[in-house]
Amino acid sequence: MAAAVESLDTPLAEDAVLRVTVLATCSCCGAILREGDRFCTGCGTPQTMEAAAERLGDLLAKDAGIARDDPRLQAALARVRNEEPEAWNALLKKIGPRATA
Repeated sequence: MAAAVESLDTPLAEDAVLRVTVLATCSCCGAILREGDRFCTGCGTPQTMEAAAERLGDLLAKDAGIARDDPRLQAALARVRNEEPEAWNALLKKIGPRATA
């Protein structure tokens, strides 16, 4: 520990490279995310808009009592995405990754 403190007082060489690792965290619960995580492993919040669309499809399928890959559900989702893009995006924003301040 002392050596680490002493090294902070030592000036860095002009060509020194400082590496900083920034860990991504879930904007909902603060859990640390691994690179490429589509959903938070802590709370399940989608971390991408594509993951939010997947979650929305899963929720609607469960609510309707049909399979996620049911052609009727796929057609309905495509119709909303294409005919009502603002409404679709608003839904995804409600369940998708939250903006951080």
